[in-house]
Amino acid sequence: MTGDPLRPPHARPRGVRAVVRRRALALAGGGAALLVLVYLLAVRTGAGQRWEESVLRGAGSSGLVSTGQALSALDLVNTGSLAVAVVVIAGVGFLRGGPALAAAAAGTVGCCAIAAELLKDTLLSRPALLPELAYRLHNSLPSGHSTVAMSVVAGLLLVLPHRWRAPVVCAPLVWAVSVGGYTVNERWHRPSDVVAANLLVLAVTGVALLFLAARGAVRRARPTRSRWWSSAVLLVAPLVLAAGAALVVLLIGAPSDGPGGDADNGVLGMALAFASSALSGLALLAAVRGVDLGRARPRADDEWSLDDPSEPARGNGVHKARGTQPVR
Repeated sequence: MTGDPLRPPHARPRGVRAVVRRRALALAGGGAALLVLVYLLAVRTGAGQRWEESVLRGAGSSGLVSTGQALSALDLVNTGSLAVAVVVIAGVGFLRGGPALAAAAAGTVGCCAIAAELLKDTLLSRPALLPELAYRLHNSLPSGHSTVAMSVVAGLLLVLPHRWRAPVVCAPLVWAVSVGGYTVNERWHRPSDVVAANLLVLAVTGVALLFLAARGAVRRARPTRSRWWSSAVLLVAPLVLAAGAALVVLLIGAPSDGPGGDADNGVLGMALAFASSALSGLALLAAVRGVDLGRARPRADDEWSLDDPSEPARGNGVHKARGTQPVR
């Protein structure tokens, strides 16, 4: 009997392109669907508008984040920094993967920024469901600052080699998470604006991955000693702990006007923004797990399975017949 003894007879190996397509569809479809759901619940319902108004009234009252600290992070998001980020991402993408990777990565950042402005200023509206909030009718969903910050993280993940993603993206991801929470703390945005911004980036990144998979610019990454989730945990765990610490401080001694009051809701809203950004970063890391993006590879590369560690990571030792062992 021939075949891989470690694989059940009925299991079919999944090609790299097929895996990337499935992840990309989940990212694009899930991000778009959840964005619509967040908009409907937070903006199109009276309960959503009332809670987020309470968040705005209570934001900043806990003293967990100083205004100077918040503005220092938020001031980094501007037209100049966006242009520099696009040029750097496009340059690295071109060197590693040619025009296709450069266009996909830089296009992710640019399309996210443009889509955020179109959604916020043109396509989406904020109805006056509560008379006392009639003066706050300007729609602010999704947050432009959060969109730009998280899209830069997505662009870097697309162009960086597999083994360098977690170390290099660590600082930008922490910054992107901070931007999301700080916009709520400074009353620039509501929590749903930050959540929607992160979901928008996930959806656009999914489309970029579909484009790269269609061009064959995906391949299995060379195995590394550390597993992907260990790096992801190292990135996300401090952020989750920080959000948990904020809630503990709130519950044991932060100024509050009673359970469920504005001060409580202000910290909860900021924690929600932090958590959604951290989880979005984890989702982006998971989408490119075990995959390198670059120049188009021969069709034979698509036969390598991401589930089978016995298969070669590069072109040497490709099986000539099914069931044969790789060359040692």
